[in-house]
Amino acid sequence: KLPTPLSGACAARIGDRIYVAGGHGVESGSATAAQRTFLMLGLNALREGWQSCEHWARPERAYAVAAVQAGSFYLIGGARAVDAQGAPVAAEHLHDSYRFAPNSTGLAGTWQSLAITPFDATGAASPGIAIGQSHIAVVPAMNSAAESSAGATPRVWWYHTITNTWTEGGESP
Repeated sequence: KLPTPLSGACAARIGDRIYVAGGHGVESGSATAAQRTFLMLGLNALREGWQSCEHWARPERAYAVAAVQAGSFYLIGGARAVDAQGAPVAAEHLHDSYRFAPNSTGLAGTWQSLAITPFDATGAASPGIAIGQSHIAVVPAMNSAAESSAGATPRVWWYHTITNTWTEGGESP
């Protein structure tokens, strides 16, 4: 059981550890502001339960994509509905991404800011799919409003972990 209820969080597994990032807090059955929550559960140490980890730089987010490639956790895009001062605003779709390289304990490590996504990853299929030794495939949930209304198929986007670049990969099946 998570230490605090979350909705819209993303998660991925690195070896014997599960990481959960972001999401909305939940109070009295209703979602609250997006969070910068970053938790780890060691599958070989279940008695320790969920533990808080170092989290990424601002902003907080929900509905992001999580992925794992070469032992690192990737946090891609998402959305938030509050401004920097915590006041409610229309949903802001985030195009930033981060890589977390955990240390031996899994609780700490290094966060690195990555290339801006050229697409809206909010609500995309999560986790992203690790392909080969250096790519992550992300299938956005939607295209632009104009493309969606025209019935276009969502595109697959490829992130290259070595060159820190995004490439459009064609339509999703």
